[in-house]
Amino acid sequence: MLATRRAWQRQGTLTFARTGDLATATRIADWGVQHFYKGDGMFAYQEGRLWHKRLTLLHWCNGWMARGLAALLLAGQAGRE
Repeated sequence: MLATRRAWQRQGTLTFARTGDLATATRIADWGVQHFYKGDGMFAYQEGRLWHKRLTLLHWCNGWMARGLAALLLAGQAGRE
């Protein structure tokens, strides 16, 4: 189910970035941006095969995406130093 993958995607980006597996974290983040980014700086809540819940919520959508992408960015910068 895509809604479950959504939760795994946000947590996966954060977890793999923190553990230093930047290739996997980047692949997961790219998938999330491709499937949930609305194009206006916000991320959608859920998207299924036949339905879309494109509302944005700070806690479930934008907050976790910001946290995961920030962790990925910081891990990438730390790896270059």
